[in-house]
Amino acid sequence: MSKITVLISFFLLLGTARAQQIGSVDLSKAAQPSKSSEDLAQAKSLTGCSTLTPGMIKDGVVGLGQQPREIAVKMVSVSDEKPTEGSVLQGEVELRNISTEAIQIPWSTDPGVIQRGQDPNHLYWEVATFEVLFKSRKENQGFVKSLTTNLYGSRFAIGSMLTIQPGQWVTATVRFKLEALYLPVPGEFKEGPLQLLAEWEQRAREWSVKDCVVTNSYFRYGDFYSQQQSPLSIGINGSSLPRNSGPQ
Repeated sequence: MSKITVLISFFLLLGTARAQQIGSVDLSKAAQPSKSSEDLAQAKSLTGCSTLTPGMIKDGVVGLGQQPREIAVKMVSVSDEKPTEGSVLQGEVELRNISTEAIQIPWSTDPGVIQRGQDPNHLYWEVATFEVLFKSRKENQGFVKSLTTNLYGSRFAIGSMLTIQPGQWVTATVRFKLEALYLPVPGEFKEGPLQLLAEWEQRAREWSVKDCVVTNSYFRYGDFYSQQQSPLSIGINGSSLPRNSGPQ
């Protein structure tokens, strides 16, 4: 066997080893009771303040100043492929890193990780979840009602952040209600075909207290990721939601 052949075989094996599923998580269950950053606002003794005053709210985006990381988000399956409108469904979602750079995502279902190892007056953490979208035969689209819990992570809490190398992927079980949001009236899901898609939503958060005034900061990962979405087609059996019959 030539040296070139050996090198090619080695890199093929290396690529196969790296292209693998590295984790799965169930986000369909209710989160376990635990303190979150909002709960911390009530724990005044930790900040040394008798009262906390709402202050500035900052909003922004996380950018790289370079090409965004590419991820593929796929709705793999749902618990019922021919449900009625208003049904509560579970689904399996896949998030795959298809870029040439590693990405890091929060990977704990316990919101308490955001407090570990940090100054209670100044917290940094990450929060993320999967949202489910729909596309109908009428070319309308939007979000359905999410019943999926969040993922939390912090660089101060060991094991709460997951690094996904190029070619690797994770799966998650999500839960949602087949009810269109942000529409003036129900009835979007009439009998017929429907496409479901998943979208990854990740934010960096900062919560700080200075002179007993709270500052909340939110930084979206909209410019960090370029998402490729693979839809899952299902059928609709008609509506189980009550209709408004109009004026009597």
